Amino acid sequence: MTTPNPVPAQRCAPAAVALCQLTVLALVASCSGGGDEPKPRRDVVLVTVDTLRQDYTSLGNSRYDTTPFLAELTAHGTVFENAFSMSSWTSPSMNMILTGEARIENDGAVLADQEHLAEVFQRNGYDTAGFIGNPILFEENGFSRGCDVYDMVAVEKAHVVTAHDHVAKGLAWLDGLEAARAQDAGAERDPFFLWIHPMDPHDPYEQHPDMGIALAEEPGALDVARGTLSEKHAAMLTDAEWATLEELRTRYAGEVRQVDDALRVLWAGLEERGLADGVVFVLASDHGEGLWMRPPLKGEAQSRHPFPPLYMTHGIQLYSEQIHVPLVFVGPGVDAGRREARFVDTLDLAPTLLNLVGLRSQHVMDGTPLLGPGGAVPGGPVFALCNRVHSVTVDERWRLHVPSEYRAGKFGDVPLLYDLDADPDERSPVDDPERAATLAALLEDWKEEHKRVNAYPEGSIAYYKALRALGYGGETSNSKRMDQFLEDLEDEGLLPEDGSMPGAEEVRALEERRGDEGGDGT
Repeated sequence: MTTPNPVPAQRCAPAAVALCQLTVLALVASCSGGGDEPKPRRDVVLVTVDTLRQDYTSLGNSRYDTTPFLAELTAHGTVFENAFSMSSWTSPSMNMILTGEARIENDGAVLADQEHLAEVFQRNGYDTAGFIGNPILFEENGFSRGCDVYDMVAVEKAHVVTAHDHVAKGLAWLDGLEAARAQDAGAERDPFFLWIHPMDPHDPYEQHPDMGIALAEEPGALDVARGTLSEKHAAMLTDAEWATLEELRTRYAGEVRQVDDALRVLWAGLEERGLADGVVFVLASDHGEGLWMRPPLKGEAQSRHPFPPLYMTHGIQLYSEQIHVPLVFVGPGVDAGRREARFVDTLDLAPTLLNLVGLRSQHVMDGTPLLGPGGAVPGGPVFALCNRVHSVTVDERWRLHVPSEYRAGKFGDVPLLYDLDADPDERSPVDDPERAATLAALLEDWKEEHKRVNAYPEGSIAYYKALRALGYGGETSNSKRMDQFLEDLEDEGLLPEDGSMPGAEEVRALEERRGDEGGDGT
């Protein structure tokens, strides 16, 4: 039975978030009564699927049969049909998912002044574990904080280890907890927080003929694709090229189906262990994927991908295929059969999850509890960030993309305004300078209010190499120069011994050595 939507609420301004959250907590306390027995601490399973587009799931009416189990499961929970990631690549997106805090000035590390979801659960007596498929969620960047067990795949195995492998490890970890409890006669079982982050849909897309994904013909799709390109590039997109792209899309769909199959195994495992009825289950994604829906940005070559005139991956654009992601809650306190159409963002995941289990972070979160006591869907502006562009969406209709100062200066990029009602695929920018200026000012005000003092740490060479191995950075001249620079430093034995990224001292040492050898010092 579908539960009626809650009374609409406006999203709190960032400066008023603390007051909003304290008010909700006070209302909850006044309704519960001081003498009541404490509520049971709910087990939690959080699945954040890497690179999962909403429209390649049953929730987004995929043209492929990718998520039959998810369709079954969501009949018992709440689906947010218009959830948007705060970024189009993993590190910053996962930072904001796991902390509920907006970060403007860093690339995503969980900083010392933030609290990871796992830390909240660990502090409240939970057993905690993360089984992680994306090797850029480094421990040194804080993504393991609060996890008793943190099992992250190595870079070279990122596309070999599947969602099924992570699920098997997660269930084995649960069995280990039960075995340890059994040895301590009479001990109560602690609740658990299990976080699984599979990477199956991330490029490269493997073939999965056993998943039963067939090519879904879309009449006229080739003409639409040609229409997004310059006349020169449109003429290059032949029937054969298109067939290749469509085949790769079916591979992506097969990867999504493999994750869905692993979710079925996970849920069956919870049922076998008598845990499914009491668990709060959340499914989300860090971002989507380009899948050749539009041209790349100027200067962002992607020569290793098929048909470079169309953009394949993620991280440098903020169109819906990049940021429209699934968001699903199932379990105690969650409305069954509810489909919520209002726009939300992934900042809301952490406060909603904590609200459902009766816990709170030690930090004020920028997100809003959507479900549970006092929960409501605010329907306010939705923001998204990446290095090349920022965006804001208002009234669930108008979206403005604002390029970085660097891109505006170097490539002449200009703000682009879209009417999502008339143009949901964001193909034809709207000429409305007054509206665009209003949204640009709103975006700037929001960015200014969310600045932090802490700067993103320099990171490590291992982190940089992991990013490059997964395709981040593209084939630009800057990235190639950095790759060559690191290679030269390594050849000369000048890399920092602690594994950190080289700085000015190493640069000078390399230049001096080249000068001594008769080089040009550049």
